[in-house]
Amino acid sequence: MGRRKGRCTKKNASKQAQEPEHLVKAPHSFVIHRGHCCKDLIDLTKDFREIMEPFTASQLKKEPGRPGHLAGVDKKLTDKEEISYLRIIKEEKCRANYYASLTASTSSYQDHKMKLKQHKMKSSLILN
Repeated sequence: MGRRKGRCTKKNASKQAQEPEHLVKAPHSFVIHRGHCCKDLIDLTKDFREIMEPFTASQLKKEPGRPGHLAGVDKKLTDKEEISYLRIIKEEKCRANYYASLTASTSSYQDHKMKLKQHKMKSSLILN
């Protein structure tokens, strides 16, 4: 004989049905890196996820064998030995000559209080 559903399971099922319509229909996104990446590029993907926070997954685990175009992947960060590539919204590959993450851009400030203020707001991507 199987186990009965608990009290928490029954409550969670009713909460999922009450999600607002505009949140369900809003476009969601995934930000992933491809291949073995350096630490700076991994920080950059984390910053992208924080910027797009309400409608993106903050902790992603890749499924092996699932192609990205079927999942609707539209941003790819690729790190190769010579250069790093950033591909956004299915455009042609563009070479990123320079990029800076949130920690790299705030560490350049001299004032420590300014650094704390910068961490409250998520920075955008700085390219070239």
